[in-house]
Amino acid sequence: MPGRTLEGKKHAIVALGYDEQGNSTRAYAMPIEDFTNKSLRTIFDKHIDKDAFVMTDGFRGYNALHKEYKNMDYKLSEKGSNFEKLHYHIFNIKNWIRGIHHQCSQNHFCAYLDEFNFRFNNRGGELRKNIFNHLLTHCIYAKPSTYSMLINKCDLSG
Repeated sequence: MPGRTLEGKKHAIVALGYDEQGNSTRAYAMPIEDFTNKSLRTIFDKHIDKDAFVMTDGFRGYNALHKEYKNMDYKLSEKGSNFEKLHYHIFNIKNWIRGIHHQCSQNHFCAYLDEFNFRFNNRGGELRKNIFNHLLTHCIYAKPSTYSMLINKCDLSG
């Protein structure tokens, strides 16, 4: 199936939230090992409320989630035209990694996705006005992280 080939690629699941006007508001992306229901479930369990309206493409891997997410529906992708903002978002993630970082190892893929999501989700508002104070506060109160903690942050095994 186009877009879900496995050879030589890192795999991620991406969710994009919208407001009532159809503007993208929040984004989440997580690395996954494969496209099984168990792997796809990770982003749902962590970021999507059971009562949220969820629209997926017609991929069968989401079928088992329909029992838990009562407001879940699907729309065929039609080569991306039905999920245009989501495809632009994925395109922006890929170009950001290629442009800023040039490449990304599997060990750091989760951290790169987290950074992109953080930047997207905090692209305006109060955080941007007080970015220095916010960053300084986090630096003061954050626990130190070792290299092994950084690369093991996203455990893909469940």
